Amino acid sequence: MAVALNIDLLMGVQETHNHRVRRFGYGDGYEQVAPDGVNTLVREYNITTRPFSQSEYILFKESLESVCIGDTFLVKELTPFISSTEGVHFRLKDNNYSVDYLPASNTFRFSFSLVEAFVN
Repeated sequence: MAVALNIDLLMGVQETHNHRVRRFGYGDGYEQVAPDGVNTLVREYNITTRPFSQSEYILFKESLESVCIGDTFLVKELTPFISSTEGVHFRLKDNNYSVDYLPASNTFRFSFSLVEAFVN
């Protein structure tokens, strides 16, 4: 099951492109490089959310926990990077995220990375 990711929560986004390739190296320094599989370009997004109140923090943390144990995020818009009617699926990179507590405003901010997931 995919969890919808609300895009209005973003404070900052950084996009990274990873190309999966196979490398075959030889002793004389020669190297052959070839694409690895069908989906060789994998997008990754490092995301920092806007500060959340205590109640928003609890709801969003539950969403992150469900993605950590196997669900995916369904992202339909991530301006200016993604704009799709059917959406793109993402998983949490390394199944982890971090939370910062901001005591001056009594709010919480999440940081995590999304990696594109190719699901049917």
